[in-house]
Amino acid sequence: MREENEKIIQSLTTIKDKLEQGKISLHDIPVDEISDLLSAVFMVEPLAETHKESLLHDIEIMYSLSEHCGDTTQQGAVFGMLDQLLRIWWGTDEIREDEKVQAKKELWKYQETEKLLNLYYEDKLTDNYISEHTWGSVVDLKDGKDVNLFWEICTAIQKKNIERIKKQSKIRVAFLTKDSAEWSADALYQSLANDERYEVSVMVAPFFVGSEITVKDTYELAVQYFREKGYRTVPMCKIEDQLHFWYHSWEEIQKPDIIFMLNPHYTAFEGSSKVSNFPMQSLIAYIPYGFSLYGNIHDQYNQLSHALCWKIFWESSLDVEISKKYADLGDRNAEMSGYLKMDGFYLGEEPDIREIWKIPEGLDEKKVKKIIYAPHWSVREAVTGFGNFDKIYDEMYEYAKNHADTTSWIFRPHPMLRAGVVVYGVFQSEQEFDDYMRKWDELPNAKVVERGEYLDVFRTSDALVGDSISFLGEYQYTHKPLLLLTRKENTFDDFGKKLLPILYTAPGDDFKAIAGFIQKVVIEQQDEMYDQRKQFFDMYLDYRKQNGKLACEYIKELLDKTFESGMNHE
Repeated sequence: MREENEKIIQSLTTIKDKLEQGKISLHDIPVDEISDLLSAVFMVEPLAETHKESLLHDIEIMYSLSEHCGDTTQQGAVFGMLDQLLRIWWGTDEIREDEKVQAKKELWKYQETEKLLNLYYEDKLTDNYISEHTWGSVVDLKDGKDVNLFWEICTAIQKKNIERIKKQSKIRVAFLTKDSAEWSADALYQSLANDERYEVSVMVAPFFVGSEITVKDTYELAVQYFREKGYRTVPMCKIEDQLHFWYHSWEEIQKPDIIFMLNPHYTAFEGSSKVSNFPMQSLIAYIPYGFSLYGNIHDQYNQLSHALCWKIFWESSLDVEISKKYADLGDRNAEMSGYLKMDGFYLGEEPDIREIWKIPEGLDEKKVKKIIYAPHWSVREAVTGFGNFDKIYDEMYEYAKNHADTTSWIFRPHPMLRAGVVVYGVFQSEQEFDDYMRKWDELPNAKVVERGEYLDVFRTSDALVGDSISFLGEYQYTHKPLLLLTRKENTFDDFGKKLLPILYTAPGDDFKAIAGFIQKVVIEQQDEMYDQRKQFFDMYLDYRKQNGKLACEYIKELLDKTFESGMNHE
């Protein structure tokens, strides 16, 4: 009997391999061949009648779904699932318990997707169905490479949601964030909070990068930060002994009508905060936490979190062009709102310098050069490969220490640097890195600003030295010089390639060149790149001039118009 089982499984495996290799299509497989295989299953291994019915139903679902997927690799994967399913029914020893669980989860996903497809084709998508499901139910459609069908169904769901929301007296809006450092939505939050039709909150979720201690600390500090700002703050989970993260369900925390994501890297979120687990009855929008300049186009423009969005509010027209060129969905959900985080540069007033910077007693704060040191987290072999902190952190500290009469410093590490330096062996522990930051903070002319908003720091500075990717674009709003610390691993997207020629650069391990920049460009004010930077800003970054409004005004007006007159911005 076991020998016969293996023959059947081998036949299925052969079909799967040929499909995945593109040697055959699904329609090349005679229906009779599938029927014969199934008959052989029942002859070899008699099953209870209920089991037969269940197995046949599961197989029908997978076969039907595979027909919707024109991609032969996906069709092959379906037959691979059939292979696993038969092994489960036969209870073969080769299948581990965790594999059985995973196979059953995958089968459930196929069943849910098939159900959704049938409802869509029969025009029976109801508010009740939408309220009971998550956006994960449509994910397999995108994975199956049928992008048009995926977006058709997403749009149908979004329209149903909009029609429902339009009838409500209150619209619940949530901003989902992981860290105060990426917070970009102050102006929009306030604008919505001042409109009685909107009920606004900030939802904070753990972001699983680095040690569990770092994850816990970052999460708890973020919750504290937003509570101290007086914002309606909703922690997405609670942390119990031994660092167990227990997530609240969306029913517990009340499903929002609109969820604004501020970070697209969904694989680092878990539980209810992962985008595939968002309620289907919520419209999803994305406001970038930083400029997309890094060369990994897929991660910057084409993650699942981008695809599930009703709207993406891009910083510039360049981002829209890149989306159209590289994203699976093109620019179908793209809006050029301008960079919400930078609204503060158009609205803000010049703050008091001594409230932000440490200026030694007796020195003129206008003559002391105020420099930001902003290292990226991706040191050594870390993905992205922009960070140079491991090569120069001692020299940077010593320079600041030895030039207290001419310079003042703000050390602004990337929020993930604390985790990165431990993971990649620059420091042995988080405590060792904390001790290093404390040394900076104890200097008479330096302080550490690890979290929170930083526009006033930018506004009052004279220059920036570092390799934090988003800052390369953001700092252009100051019109002041920036030194990018480079390494051979640097890659840029189309936007970054246009930006790079207007930046000062120096190898990240060449401290002599760094000191030369500080002396010549910052202290002696020989800023030869100013005109080029200004031209770049006028062409690509001055969104208020291009749109005739701030980003917060653009987004608020789009929401108001959508929920008054329907989906006019598809």
